[in-house]
Amino acid sequence: MKTKPNQTRLKRLLLPAILLTQFILIGSLAAYMYFIRKELNLDSNSTYSRLILSSVDVLNKEVKADPQTGIVYIHEAKLTLPPPTDSTQDLLYNYQVAVGFDTGREVRLVDQQNLSLAKNALYNPTNFNNINAAIPKLQACARGYRIAFKNISDVTQTLQFNKQLKDGRMIYVFSENLCSDNTDNVLPYIKQIESY
Repeated sequence: MKTKPNQTRLKRLLLPAILLTQFILIGSLAAYMYFIRKELNLDSNSTYSRLILSSVDVLNKEVKADPQTGIVYIHEAKLTLPPPTDSTQDLLYNYQVAVGFDTGREVRLVDQQNLSLAKNALYNPTNFNNINAAIPKLQACARGYRIAFKNISDVTQTLQFNKQLKDGRMIYVFSENLCSDNTDNVLPYIKQIESY
């Protein structure tokens, strides 16, 4: 019979101990979150824009040029371009494999100059509205020119040209209207694309 009072007494001691432990854990978590927000400055415009810029930077990679001839190769798609004549024709690329029945494999050629100009709007933002206003152009420039191996109906893109390559494949090159600042320099260069 002595065990029953001990159990009741134990319950009376455990309940405040559990509540105190929860209070300490919640307080510690709140203090930790405050510290993290303060240290990382998560409420600032610059952090928000840095996150957006870093997500754009991982999308594409530099095209590979032959060190002796300067000829640009996109090995995954077996495509080549002549050496660029100046820095306004510097490109990044992204190769995407076929997914499902609707999209075939495709290459995205990104104009580095246009992408840099679009990124400039996010380097020193004054408020969230300015950042959000710059995002659509940045996204369009990060996607660049779309080289598809079949004709695709997409109202957000304009077909710039199609071309039969030496190996018999047909390519369709699209661009987005939101990112067309350097078209005069880059599009004639991209029209020289060929298979190898």
